[in-house]
Amino acid sequence: MLMVTSIIKQIKLNKSKGFILAKVKKTFKTPMAELRYVNIVGQGKLRFDPTKKFDKNKAEAYEYTASVMLSKEQADAITAEFKEFWNENKPKGLTKQKYELVKAEMKDTGKKDDDGDAIKEPTGLYILQAKTTTEWPSGDKNLIKIMRGNGNPLNLGTKQIGDGSVGVLHGSIGVNDFAGNEGLNFFLSGVQLKSYKEKTDAEINAEDLGDDDGLDDIEIDAADISGQKPENAPAV
Repeated sequence: MLMVTSIIKQIKLNKSKGFILAKVKKTFKTPMAELRYVNIVGQGKLRFDPTKKFDKNKAEAYEYTASVMLSKEQADAITAEFKEFWNENKPKGLTKQKYELVKAEMKDTGKKDDDGDAIKEPTGLYILQAKTTTEWPSGDKNLIKIMRGNGNPLNLGTKQIGDGSVGVLHGSIGVNDFAGNEGLNFFLSGVQLKSYKEKTDAEINAEDLGDDDGLDDIEIDAADISGQKPENAPAV
């Protein structure tokens, strides 16, 4: 269940870095579930950049990302929570978001349509991706907090979190009011692990699920999850 711990309101603008931070945020954590596509150390992942405005030699072109796999029941509950927050804080004059944060996971059927494109079908699971910048506007490195199931800090060294790990993503939901791309963002600040699998070379990152703009440092409510069982994740 989505756990909301506080409401944060702030206005920040940093044109030199090419992003606008969300004006209204509320902190929350995801349900405990399977984690995928976790990229939260080092250089990070190249941002979705259709206009080619970012310099790949600079930190602004990269982001940290992590995704959690949800059951339909979890996805429906979170989508309802997000919709309520959007309706309370959406930019004036707007009704619907231009994109959704919670999306159905699709798989390739091995077939192609008349245009030669792959035909995909839903797996029954849903994916929610969190993102944040790799560097603060000040130039300081953005460090994503990694925690054990009991909430204590965990140092993985150079190892990375692989698909099939089980845990909770911590962060905040913010309103993106950038003209033409209005919606909600899920800003990542921490990962809490119930079980850990090391990332392999064969794993790749997920597609971008909507652009986002960064995250202010927030207090993480890392309740002990070591004794909990995930609703929908590999056995631990």
